[in-house]
Amino acid sequence: MSLTRESNGADVQRTAPEWQFVVASIATRRTLAIATVFAAALGLLPLYESVWWWDLLTHTLAGAVITGWLLVSRWRITAVLLFVAYCSGAWEVAEYATPTYVFIAGNPTDTALNVMCNFVGSATAVAAFGLYQSRLGRTADGGRSHNARRPYNSRRPESNTASTDD
Repeated sequence: MSLTRESNGADVQRTAPEWQFVVASIATRRTLAIATVFAAALGLLPLYESVWWWDLLTHTLAGAVITGWLLVSRWRITAVLLFVAYCSGAWEVAEYATPTYVFIAGNPTDTALNVMCNFVGSATAVAAFGLYQSRLGRTADGGRSHNARRPYNSRRPESNTASTDD
């Protein structure tokens, strides 16, 4: 299967299910749990003092990994972005408020930059997830309609009218 210009795209349609399978196989809860541990371990390395952008990288990766975890868990995209923004803001406020107790000393500029990096990582993960879902022909919420909030195995009939028990 070559993807050269000479193939005129004939092989591209055959390979699409293969890359979709690879992406779906990689984006599992176990893989994201391992990525979360890896991202947390990156924060423990003593590179904050020697590499100026290390803090930005760890915050961006943390935002992306947490977002990926929540999207695989079937959270809605808006809820994921708001949750990651809230957690990021709460963490940074705690870091700024208690600089000598538990957290690394920060300043308002560092706090704002860290929140922005968390949001950029989260937004990048959401964009990648949306692109992947659109390639599969699904909506961003996993193919569910906005009104269907009950579990897939529910046997209740779909009806928008209230029951009239007299």
